[in-house]
Amino acid sequence: MIIQVSGIRIALEEGEKMLSSRVAELLSLPREAILSLKVLRKSLDARRARPPFFVYVVEAVLPDTTRIRDTVGGEINIRVVEERG
Repeated sequence: MIIQVSGIRIALEEGEKMLSSRVAELLSLPREAILSLKVLRKSLDARRARPPFFVYVVEAVLPDTTRIRDTVGGEINIRVVEERG
């Protein structure tokens, strides 16, 4: 199954190496359940008087048998892009 996750926030000092762990955490899955991860969009949010952070939209490939939560909350959006099989 291929899903798209948008609205993932990563602090500047964390870097992209945290991205797969953050996606797994948001989906309540072990990190190993994410077969591949591709960054579709990356933007910098430097508004207001808070520390800047990157906002990502990613495409994740998961095993077909994986069940994902319907809602995560906040500004995170998840949608199934393609069902394999």
